[in-house]
Amino acid sequence: MPLPTCASGYAVGVLIGDKLHLNPVHAVVQLRPSKRNLKESELKKNVTTNNDEKSVENEDVKEKRPMGPSKKQNKPPGIEKDIGEHWLHLKYHGARSDISARYLQKMAMEEGSPVPFSMSPVDYLNAFFPGRPTDTDRLKILRTRLSQLPLEERVRTWLLEGPPIHRFDALKHLAPDNSADEIIRVLQIYAQLVQGLWVPKSSLVYGTNSGVEVLARNFVLYEFTKGILIKKSVFGRRPEFLKAATPALKSLAVERPDLNDWKLKEHPDKKFENLYGDVVREKQATWECLGKQINDVLPGGRNRPTMKNPLNPNADIPALPSGDKPTSSSLLRTSMSEEIREALPKALQEVFRTYKVCSFQQIRQGLRKLGVSKSYPPKGAPRKAITASIDVFDAPQEEIQAVINQVAVNIHGVYVLKSSPDNPQYDTLRKVVIDLFMAEGPSAKLKKASVTEAAKLQLNRDITNVEFLKVMKELCHSEKSAWVLRSGDGKPE
Repeated sequence: MPLPTCASGYAVGVLIGDKLHLNPVHAVVQLRPSKRNLKESELKKNVTTNNDEKSVENEDVKEKRPMGPSKKQNKPPGIEKDIGEHWLHLKYHGARSDISARYLQKMAMEEGSPVPFSMSPVDYLNAFFPGRPTDTDRLKILRTRLSQLPLEERVRTWLLEGPPIHRFDALKHLAPDNSADEIIRVLQIYAQLVQGLWVPKSSLVYGTNSGVEVLARNFVLYEFTKGILIKKSVFGRRPEFLKAATPALKSLAVERPDLNDWKLKEHPDKKFENLYGDVVREKQATWECLGKQINDVLPGGRNRPTMKNPLNPNADIPALPSGDKPTSSSLLRTSMSEEIREALPKALQEVFRTYKVCSFQQIRQGLRKLGVSKSYPPKGAPRKAITASIDVFDAPQEEIQAVINQVAVNIHGVYVLKSSPDNPQYDTLRKVVIDLFMAEGPSAKLKKASVTEAAKLQLNRDITNVEFLKVMKELCHSEKSAWVLRSGDGKPE
Protein backbone atom coordinates (compact mmCIF):
# COMPACT_ATOMS: atom_id res chain seq x y z
CA MET A 1 0.00 0.00 0.00
CA PRO A 2 1.64 3.31 -1.02
CA LEU A 3 1.66 6.50 1.02
CA PRO A 4 -1.88 7.80 1.71
CA THR A 5 -2.86 11.07 0.04
CA CYS A 6 -4.97 13.71 1.75
CA ALA A 7 -8.63 14.05 0.82
CA SER A 8 -11.23 16.66 1.71
CA GLY A 9 -14.88 17.16 0.95
CA TYR A 10 -15.59 13.43 0.62
CA ALA A 11 -17.63 11.04 2.72
CA VAL A 12 -18.52 7.34 2.78
CA GLY A 13 -22.20 6.54 3.19
CA VAL A 14 -23.55 3.47 4.95
CA LEU A 15 -27.24 2.80 4.38
CA ILE A 16 -28.87 0.82 7.20
CA GLY A 17 -32.63 0.59 7.02
CA ASP A 18 -33.94 4.05 6.18
CA LYS A 19 -30.95 5.89 7.64
CA LEU A 20 -27.89 7.06 5.75
CA HIS A 21 -24.79 7.35 7.96
CA LEU A 22 -22.06 9.61 6.55
CA ASN A 23 -18.41 9.29 7.56
CA PRO A 24 -15.80 11.85 6.49
CA VAL A 25 -12.86 10.62 4.41
CA HIS A 26 -9.53 12.08 5.54
CA ALA A 27 -7.13 10.18 3.27
CA VAL A 28 -7.16 7.93 0.21
CA VAL A 29 -4.83 5.04 -0.61
CA GLN A 30 -4.35 2.89 -3.66
CA LEU A 31 -4.34 -0.85 -2.97
CA ARG A 32 -2.11 -3.07 -5.11
CA PRO A 33 -2.05 -6.87 -5.05
CA SER A 34 1.13 -8.79 -4.29
CA LYS A 35 2.22 -11.17 -7.07
CA ARG A 36 5.17 -12.89 -5.50
CA ASN A 37 3.51 -16.25 -5.96
CA LEU A 38 3.64 -15.88 -9.75
CA LYS A 39 6.52 -17.06 -11.86
CA GLU A 40 8.58 -14.40 -13.61
CA SER A 41 7.16 -15.34 -17.05
CA GLU A 42 3.59 -15.08 -15.78
CA LEU A 43 4.38 -11.86 -13.99
CA LYS A 44 5.50 -10.11 -17.18
CA LYS A 45 2.30 -11.15 -18.94
CA ASN A 46 0.20 -9.60 -16.18
CA VAL A 47 2.03 -6.28 -15.91
CA THR A 48 -0.72 -4.42 -17.81
CA THR A 49 -3.68 -6.15 -16.19
CA ASN A 50 -6.04 -4.49 -13.69
CA ASN A 51 -5.03 -4.28 -10.07
CA ASP A 52 -8.14 -6.02 -8.78
CA GLU A 53 -6.92 -9.61 -9.35
CA LYS A 54 -7.53 -11.96 -6.45
CA SER A 55 -3.88 -12.80 -5.86
CA VAL A 56 -3.40 -10.94 -2.61
CA GLU A 57 -1.18 -12.83 -0.23
CA ASN A 58 -2.38 -12.64 3.33
CA GLU A 59 0.39 -11.44 5.63
CA ASP A 60 0.59 -9.86 9.03
CA VAL A 61 0.71 -6.06 9.01
CA LYS A 62 4.30 -4.93 9.03
CA GLU A 63 6.32 -2.00 7.83
CA LYS A 64 9.37 -2.51 5.65
CA ARG A 65 10.90 0.89 6.44
CA PRO A 66 9.77 4.36 7.54
CA MET A 67 7.03 5.81 5.38
CA GLY A 68 8.09 8.37 2.83
CA PRO A 69 7.31 9.54 -0.69
CA SER A 70 7.94 6.99 -3.43
CA LYS A 71 10.03 7.86 -6.42
CA LYS A 72 8.88 4.87 -8.46
CA GLN A 73 5.16 5.09 -8.00
CA ASN A 74 4.47 5.45 -11.71
CA LYS A 75 5.89 2.02 -12.51
CA PRO A 76 3.47 -0.82 -13.31
CA PRO A 77 2.43 -2.72 -10.18
CA GLY A 78 3.84 -6.13 -9.50
CA ILE A 79 7.37 -5.59 -10.84
CA GLU A 80 9.96 -6.97 -8.44
CA LYS A 81 12.11 -3.86 -8.89
CA ASP A 82 9.38 -1.88 -7.10
CA ILE A 83 10.33 -3.64 -3.89
CA GLY A 84 12.33 -0.51 -3.04
CA GLU A 85 9.10 1.46 -2.56
CA HIS A 86 7.78 2.07 0.93
CA TRP A 87 4.98 -0.45 1.43
CA LEU A 88 2.63 -1.62 4.14
CA HIS A 89 1.50 -5.22 3.81
CA LEU A 90 -2.12 -5.66 4.82
CA LYS A 91 -4.12 -8.64 5.92
CA TYR A 92 -7.47 -9.12 4.25
CA HIS A 93 -10.63 -9.48 6.36
CA GLY A 94 -13.86 -10.54 4.68
CA ALA A 95 -17.08 -8.55 4.90
CA ARG A 96 -18.59 -11.16 7.28
CA SER A 97 -15.62 -11.25 9.64
CA ASP A 98 -15.83 -10.01 13.22
CA ILE A 99 -13.42 -7.14 12.69
CA SER A 100 -15.39 -5.92 9.63
CA ALA A 101 -18.63 -6.09 11.63
CA ARG A 102 -17.08 -4.01 14.43
CA TYR A 103 -15.93 -1.31 11.99
CA LEU A 104 -19.33 -1.25 10.31
CA GLN A 105 -20.94 -0.77 13.71
CA LYS A 106 -18.60 2.16 14.42
CA MET A 107 -19.56 3.77 11.11
CA ALA A 108 -23.24 3.62 12.10
CA MET A 109 -22.93 4.77 15.70
CA GLU A 110 -25.41 7.45 16.74
CA GLU A 111 -23.04 10.30 17.40
CA GLY A 112 -22.16 13.63 15.87
CA SER A 113 -24.73 16.12 14.63
CA PRO A 114 -27.60 15.41 12.22
CA VAL A 115 -27.31 16.81 8.71
CA PRO A 116 -30.27 19.11 7.91
CA PHE A 117 -31.82 18.01 4.63
CA SER A 118 -33.85 20.84 3.14
CA MET A 119 -34.00 19.60 -0.47
CA SER A 120 -37.01 17.81 -1.81
CA PRO A 121 -36.45 14.25 -3.10
CA VAL A 122 -36.90 15.51 -6.68
CA ASP A 123 -34.32 18.28 -6.26
CA TYR A 124 -31.93 15.83 -4.59
CA LEU A 125 -32.14 13.40 -7.51
CA ASN A 126 -31.80 16.20 -10.03
CA ALA A 127 -28.63 17.37 -8.29
CA PHE A 128 -27.04 13.94 -8.85
CA PHE A 129 -28.70 13.11 -12.16
CA PRO A 130 -29.55 16.35 -14.00
CA GLY A 131 -31.88 15.78 -16.91
CA ARG A 132 -33.66 12.66 -15.67
CA PRO A 133 -35.45 10.65 -18.40
CA THR A 134 -38.79 12.41 -17.82
CA ASP A 135 -37.20 15.86 -17.87
CA THR A 136 -35.01 14.96 -20.83
CA ASP A 137 -37.98 13.72 -22.81
CA ARG A 138 -40.02 16.82 -22.00
CA LEU A 139 -37.21 19.18 -22.99
CA LYS A 140 -36.50 17.16 -26.12
CA ILE A 141 -40.14 17.45 -27.19
CA LEU A 142 -40.09 21.18 -26.40
CA ARG A 143 -36.90 21.70 -28.40
CA THR A 144 -38.40 19.86 -31.38
CA ARG A 145 -41.56 21.96 -31.17
CA LEU A 146 -39.55 25.18 -31.11
CA SER A 147 -37.21 24.26 -33.96
CA GLN A 148 -39.54 25.72 -36.61
CA LEU A 149 -40.16 29.03 -34.82
CA PRO A 150 -38.26 32.28 -35.45
CA LEU A 151 -35.18 32.75 -33.30
CA GLU A 152 -36.68 35.35 -30.95
CA GLU A 153 -39.81 33.30 -30.27
CA ARG A 154 -37.75 30.15 -29.89
CA VAL A 155 -35.51 31.70 -27.22
CA ARG A 156 -38.40 33.42 -25.46
CA THR A 157 -40.43 30.20 -25.15
CA TRP A 158 -37.43 28.15 -24.03
CA LEU A 159 -36.67 30.66 -21.29
CA LEU A 160 -40.26 30.44 -20.08
CA GLU A 161 -40.84 26.69 -20.35
CA GLY A 162 -37.34 25.27 -20.04
CA PRO A 163 -35.00 25.13 -17.03
CA PRO A 164 -34.79 28.22 -14.80
CA ILE A 165 -31.04 28.71 -15.39
CA HIS A 166 -29.26 28.36 -18.73
CA ARG A 167 -25.67 27.90 -19.83
CA PHE A 168 -24.77 29.52 -23.12
CA ASP A 169 -23.34 26.31 -24.60
CA ALA A 170 -26.71 24.63 -24.05
CA LEU A 171 -28.63 27.58 -25.50
CA LYS A 172 -26.58 27.41 -28.70
CA HIS A 173 -28.20 24.02 -29.43
CA LEU A 174 -31.51 25.84 -29.78
CA ALA A 175 -30.20 27.72 -32.80
CA PRO A 176 -27.40 25.71 -34.46
CA ASP A 177 -27.70 27.77 -37.65
CA ASN A 178 -27.36 31.14 -35.92
CA SER A 179 -24.15 32.82 -34.81
CA ALA A 180 -23.28 33.34 -31.17
CA ASP A 181 -23.70 37.10 -31.59
CA GLU A 182 -27.25 36.66 -32.90
CA ILE A 183 -28.17 34.42 -29.97
CA ILE A 184 -26.65 36.86 -27.46
CA ARG A 185 -28.56 39.74 -29.07
CA VAL A 186 -31.87 37.93 -28.54
CA LEU A 187 -30.92 36.80 -25.04
CA GLN A 188 -30.32 40.39 -24.01
CA ILE A 189 -33.94 41.15 -24.88
CA TYR A 190 -35.50 38.38 -22.78
CA ALA A 191 -32.87 37.33 -20.22
CA GLN A 192 -30.49 38.66 -17.59
CA LEU A 193 -26.88 37.58 -17.13
CA VAL A 194 -26.04 36.33 -13.63
CA GLN A 195 -22.63 34.76 -12.91
CA GLY A 196 -22.20 34.01 -16.63
CA LEU A 197 -25.59 32.21 -16.63
CA TRP A 198 -28.73 33.37 -18.40
CA VAL A 199 -32.01 33.60 -16.48
CA PRO A 200 -35.32 34.95 -17.84
CA LYS A 201 -36.15 38.55 -17.03
CA SER A 202 -38.69 39.12 -14.29
CA SER A 203 -41.00 40.88 -16.74
CA LEU A 204 -41.01 37.72 -18.85
CA VAL A 205 -41.65 35.43 -15.88
CA TYR A 206 -44.51 37.47 -14.39
CA GLY A 207 -45.88 38.96 -17.61
CA THR A 208 -45.61 42.45 -16.10
CA ASN A 209 -42.94 44.87 -15.06
CA SER A 210 -44.62 46.12 -11.90
CA GLY A 211 -45.45 44.81 -8.46
CA VAL A 212 -43.53 43.70 -5.43
CA GLU A 213 -42.94 40.20 -6.90
CA VAL A 214 -41.03 41.73 -9.83
CA LEU A 215 -39.01 43.96 -7.52
CA ALA A 216 -38.26 41.05 -5.19
CA ARG A 217 -37.08 38.81 -8.02
CA ASN A 218 -34.88 41.57 -9.44
CA PHE A 219 -33.44 42.04 -5.96
CA VAL A 220 -32.62 38.31 -5.81
CA LEU A 221 -30.96 38.40 -9.23
CA TYR A 222 -28.97 41.48 -8.27
CA GLU A 223 -27.72 39.81 -5.09
CA PHE A 224 -26.65 36.72 -7.06
CA THR A 225 -24.61 38.90 -9.43
CA LYS A 226 -22.39 39.65 -6.40
CA GLY A 227 -21.89 36.00 -5.41
CA ILE A 228 -23.46 32.56 -5.45
CA LEU A 229 -24.76 32.93 -1.87
CA ILE A 230 -27.52 35.13 -0.48
CA LYS A 231 -27.67 35.50 3.28
CA LYS A 232 -31.18 35.66 4.71
CA SER A 233 -30.08 38.71 6.65
CA VAL A 234 -30.15 40.84 3.46
CA PHE A 235 -33.94 40.81 3.67
CA GLY A 236 -33.79 42.38 7.12
CA ARG A 237 -37.03 42.58 9.03
CA ARG A 238 -39.23 42.41 5.96
CA PRO A 239 -41.14 39.11 6.05
CA GLU A 240 -43.52 40.28 3.32
CA PHE A 241 -40.64 41.06 0.98
CA LEU A 242 -38.94 37.74 1.76
CA LYS A 243 -42.23 35.99 1.01
CA ALA A 244 -42.43 37.75 -2.35
CA ALA A 245 -38.84 36.71 -3.14
CA THR A 246 -39.30 33.06 -2.10
CA PRO A 247 -40.59 31.77 -5.50
CA ALA A 248 -37.50 33.19 -7.21
CA LEU A 249 -35.21 31.80 -4.53
CA LYS A 250 -36.73 28.30 -4.79
CA SER A 251 -36.45 28.39 -8.57
CA LEU A 252 -32.84 29.57 -8.72
CA ALA A 253 -31.25 28.40 -5.48
CA VAL A 254 -31.09 25.79 -2.74
CA GLU A 255 -31.96 26.82 0.80
CA ARG A 256 -29.41 25.93 3.50
CA PRO A 257 -31.14 26.45 6.87
CA ASP A 258 -28.08 25.54 8.91
CA LEU A 259 -26.09 28.31 7.22
CA ASN A 260 -29.02 30.74 6.95
CA ASP A 261 -28.47 31.30 3.26
CA TRP A 262 -29.49 30.37 -0.27
CA LYS A 263 -26.97 28.93 -2.74
CA LEU A 264 -27.30 29.28 -6.52
CA LYS A 265 -28.15 25.91 -8.08
CA GLU A 266 -25.64 26.20 -10.92
CA HIS A 267 -21.93 26.89 -10.82
CA PRO A 268 -20.92 30.16 -12.52
CA ASP A 269 -20.27 29.86 -16.25
CA LYS A 270 -16.65 30.96 -16.30
CA LYS A 271 -16.27 29.85 -19.91
CA PHE A 272 -18.85 32.38 -21.10
CA GLU A 273 -17.36 35.11 -18.92
CA ASN A 274 -13.92 34.50 -20.43
CA LEU A 275 -15.11 34.32 -24.04
CA TYR A 276 -17.56 37.22 -23.94
CA GLY A 277 -16.02 39.64 -21.48
CA ASP A 278 -17.49 42.65 -23.29
CA VAL A 279 -21.03 41.32 -22.79
CA VAL A 280 -20.30 40.59 -19.13
CA ARG A 281 -18.98 44.12 -18.56
CA GLU A 282 -22.02 45.66 -20.23
CA LYS A 283 -24.37 43.64 -18.06
CA GLN A 284 -22.39 44.51 -14.95
CA ALA A 285 -22.84 48.19 -15.75
CA THR A 286 -26.58 47.62 -16.14
CA TRP A 287 -26.78 45.75 -12.85
CA GLU A 288 -24.85 48.46 -11.03
CA CYS A 289 -27.34 51.03 -12.25
CA LEU A 290 -30.39 48.94 -11.38
CA GLY A 291 -28.85 47.88 -8.08
CA LYS A 292 -28.54 51.50 -6.97
CA GLN A 293 -32.19 52.08 -7.76
CA ILE A 294 -33.30 48.90 -6.00
CA ASN A 295 -31.28 49.86 -2.95
CA ASP A 296 -32.93 53.29 -2.99
CA VAL A 297 -36.22 51.48 -2.48
CA LEU A 298 -34.79 48.99 0.04
CA PRO A 299 -31.82 50.73 1.65
CA GLY A 300 -29.94 48.64 4.19
CA GLY A 301 -32.94 46.93 5.73
CA ARG A 302 -34.92 50.10 6.22
CA ASN A 303 -38.53 50.04 5.07
CA ARG A 304 -40.04 52.50 2.65
CA PRO A 305 -43.62 53.32 1.69
CA THR A 306 -45.08 53.02 -1.78
CA MET A 307 -42.56 54.06 -4.44
CA LYS A 308 -41.95 53.67 -8.12
CA ASN A 309 -40.62 50.43 -9.51
CA PRO A 310 -37.07 51.13 -10.71
CA LEU A 311 -37.74 49.06 -13.82
CA ASN A 312 -41.05 50.74 -14.61
CA PRO A 313 -41.67 54.29 -13.39
CA ASN A 314 -45.36 54.11 -14.22
CA ALA A 315 -46.05 51.21 -11.85
CA ASP A 316 -46.37 51.50 -8.10
CA ILE A 317 -44.77 49.01 -5.75
CA PRO A 318 -47.00 47.97 -2.86
CA ALA A 319 -45.88 49.56 0.39
CA LEU A 320 -43.73 47.48 2.68
CA PRO A 321 -44.07 47.68 6.48
CA SER A 322 -42.66 51.07 7.36
CA GLY A 323 -41.84 53.12 10.35
CA ASP A 324 -39.93 55.72 8.35
CA LYS A 325 -41.21 58.76 6.59
CA PRO A 326 -40.30 59.19 2.93
CA THR A 327 -37.69 61.77 2.16
CA SER A 328 -36.86 63.54 -1.06
CA SER A 329 -33.66 61.52 -1.39
CA SER A 330 -35.67 58.31 -1.43
CA LEU A 331 -37.50 59.19 -4.62
CA LEU A 332 -36.15 57.42 -7.68
CA ARG A 333 -35.19 59.20 -10.83
CA THR A 334 -37.38 58.56 -13.83
CA SER A 335 -36.27 55.28 -15.38
CA MET A 336 -36.82 53.62 -18.72
CA SER A 337 -39.60 51.11 -18.93
CA GLU A 338 -38.78 47.57 -19.96
CA GLU A 339 -40.49 48.13 -23.32
CA ILE A 340 -38.31 51.15 -24.05
CA ARG A 341 -35.22 49.31 -22.89
CA GLU A 342 -35.94 46.49 -25.34
CA ALA A 343 -36.69 48.81 -28.24
CA LEU A 344 -33.81 51.24 -27.76
CA PRO A 345 -31.11 49.05 -29.36
CA LYS A 346 -33.10 49.06 -32.62
CA ALA A 347 -33.44 52.84 -32.48
CA LEU A 348 -29.68 53.11 -31.89
CA GLN A 349 -29.08 51.01 -35.00
CA GLU A 350 -30.98 53.63 -37.00
CA VAL A 351 -28.90 56.46 -35.54
CA PHE A 352 -25.61 54.71 -36.29
CA ARG A 353 -26.78 53.78 -39.77
CA THR A 354 -26.89 57.52 -40.46
CA TYR A 355 -23.89 58.83 -38.52
CA LYS A 356 -21.56 55.78 -38.32
CA VAL A 357 -19.41 57.30 -35.52
CA CYS A 358 -21.07 59.25 -32.68
CA SER A 359 -20.31 60.96 -29.41
CA PHE A 360 -22.72 60.34 -26.54
CA GLN A 361 -24.30 63.76 -27.08
CA GLN A 362 -24.73 63.04 -30.78
CA ILE A 363 -26.44 59.75 -29.98
CA ARG A 364 -29.02 61.57 -27.85
CA GLN A 365 -29.55 64.18 -30.55
CA GLY A 366 -29.92 61.46 -33.15
CA LEU A 367 -32.53 59.70 -31.04
CA ARG A 368 -34.40 62.98 -30.60
CA LYS A 369 -34.45 63.61 -34.36
CA LEU A 370 -35.58 60.04 -34.90
CA GLY A 371 -38.40 60.59 -32.42
CA VAL A 372 -39.53 63.83 -34.10
CA SER A 373 -39.85 61.98 -37.39
CA LYS A 374 -42.10 59.31 -35.91
CA SER A 375 -45.06 60.44 -38.00
CA TYR A 376 -43.14 59.58 -41.14
CA PRO A 377 -40.48 57.06 -40.11
CA PRO A 378 -37.84 55.98 -42.60
CA LYS A 379 -38.71 52.99 -44.70
CA GLY A 380 -38.04 49.79 -42.79
CA ALA A 381 -37.55 51.51 -39.42
CA PRO A 382 -39.43 49.63 -36.67
CA ARG A 383 -42.18 51.88 -35.27
CA LYS A 384 -41.64 50.45 -31.79
CA ALA A 385 -38.03 51.63 -31.91
CA ILE A 386 -39.06 55.08 -33.16
CA THR A 387 -41.65 55.48 -30.43
CA ALA A 388 -39.18 54.39 -27.75
CA SER A 389 -36.72 57.08 -28.75
CA ILE A 390 -39.15 59.82 -27.71
CA ASP A 391 -39.34 58.83 -24.05
CA VAL A 392 -35.70 58.04 -23.39
CA PHE A 393 -34.43 61.52 -22.58
CA ASP A 394 -35.70 61.68 -19.00
CA ALA A 395 -33.94 58.41 -18.11
CA PRO A 396 -30.69 58.51 -16.12
CA GLN A 397 -27.57 58.75 -18.24
CA GLU A 398 -26.24 55.51 -16.71
CA GLU A 399 -29.21 53.55 -18.07
CA ILE A 400 -28.85 54.97 -21.57
CA GLN A 401 -25.13 54.27 -21.37
CA ALA A 402 -25.77 50.65 -20.41
CA VAL A 403 -28.03 50.10 -23.43
CA ILE A 404 -25.57 51.81 -25.78
CA ASN A 405 -22.86 49.46 -24.53
CA GLN A 406 -24.94 46.51 -25.71
CA VAL A 407 -24.61 47.48 -29.38
CA ALA A 408 -21.64 49.86 -29.58
CA VAL A 409 -18.01 50.21 -28.49
CA ASN A 410 -16.55 53.30 -26.83
CA ILE A 411 -13.29 54.25 -28.56
CA HIS A 412 -11.75 57.09 -26.58
CA GLY A 413 -15.01 59.04 -26.26
CA VAL A 414 -16.78 58.17 -29.50
CA TYR A 415 -18.96 55.16 -30.27
CA VAL A 416 -19.12 52.78 -33.21
CA LEU A 417 -21.40 49.81 -33.69
CA LYS A 418 -19.93 46.41 -32.91
CA SER A 419 -21.55 45.04 -36.06
CA SER A 420 -21.83 47.00 -39.28
CA PRO A 421 -25.45 47.57 -40.37
CA ASP A 422 -24.34 47.68 -44.01
CA ASN A 423 -21.50 45.15 -44.20
CA PRO A 424 -21.85 42.63 -41.37
CA GLN A 425 -19.85 40.07 -43.36
CA TYR A 426 -16.72 42.10 -42.56
CA ASP A 427 -17.31 42.27 -38.79
CA THR A 428 -14.25 40.17 -37.96
CA LEU A 429 -11.98 42.70 -39.68
CA ARG A 430 -14.03 45.52 -38.13
CA LYS A 431 -13.19 44.18 -34.67
CA VAL A 432 -9.48 44.07 -35.56
CA VAL A 433 -9.59 47.74 -36.58
CA ILE A 434 -11.55 48.72 -33.45
CA ASP A 435 -9.00 46.94 -31.24
CA LEU A 436 -6.16 48.75 -33.00
CA PHE A 437 -7.74 52.16 -32.44
CA MET A 438 -8.34 51.36 -28.77
CA ALA A 439 -4.75 50.21 -28.32
CA GLU A 440 -3.13 53.10 -30.21
CA GLY A 441 -4.81 55.91 -28.26
CA PRO A 442 -7.06 58.90 -29.07
CA SER A 443 -4.81 60.31 -31.79
CA ALA A 444 -4.22 57.00 -33.55
CA LYS A 445 -3.43 56.94 -37.25
CA LEU A 446 -3.53 53.50 -38.84
CA LYS A 447 -1.50 52.47 -41.85
CA LYS A 448 -2.78 49.81 -44.19
CA ALA A 449 0.28 47.69 -43.48
CA SER A 450 -0.39 47.61 -39.72
CA VAL A 451 -4.05 46.69 -40.27
CA THR A 452 -3.07 43.93 -42.71
CA GLU A 453 -0.48 42.52 -40.32
CA ALA A 454 -2.85 42.57 -37.33
CA ALA A 455 -5.61 40.93 -39.38
CA LYS A 456 -3.26 38.17 -40.51
CA LEU A 457 -2.29 37.45 -36.90
CA GLN A 458 -5.86 37.42 -35.56
CA LEU A 459 -7.77 36.02 -38.53
CA ASN A 460 -5.04 33.71 -39.89
CA ARG A 461 -5.57 34.94 -43.44
CA ASP A 462 -4.79 37.77 -45.82
CA ILE A 463 -7.51 40.40 -46.18
CA THR A 464 -8.69 41.68 -49.54
CA ASN A 465 -8.54 45.30 -50.66
CA VAL A 466 -12.34 45.36 -50.96
CA GLU A 467 -13.04 44.42 -47.33
CA PHE A 468 -10.26 46.73 -46.12
CA LEU A 469 -11.83 49.74 -47.87
CA LYS A 470 -15.37 48.83 -46.79
CA VAL A 471 -14.38 48.73 -43.13
CA MET A 472 -12.04 51.72 -43.11
CA LYS A 473 -14.35 54.07 -45.04
CA GLU A 474 -17.18 53.29 -42.65
CA LEU A 475 -15.16 54.13 -39.53
CA CYS A 476 -12.41 56.50 -40.71
CA HIS A 477 -11.36 59.21 -43.10
CA SER A 478 -8.10 59.28 -44.99
CA GLU A 479 -5.39 61.70 -43.88
CA LYS A 480 -1.93 61.77 -45.47
CA SER A 481 -1.77 58.08 -46.41
CA ALA A 482 -3.15 57.08 -42.99
CA TRP A 483 -6.60 56.38 -41.60
CA VAL A 484 -8.04 58.43 -38.73
CA LEU A 485 -11.18 57.60 -36.75
CA ARG A 486 -14.09 59.93 -37.50
CA SER A 487 -14.77 62.60 -34.91
CA GLY A 488 -18.41 61.78 -34.11
CA ASP A 489 -19.42 65.41 -34.65
CA GLY A 490 -22.82 64.52 -36.03
CA LYS A 491 -22.17 64.90 -39.74
CA PRO A 492 -24.03 62.18 -41.69
CA GLU A 493 -21.68 59.92 -43.63
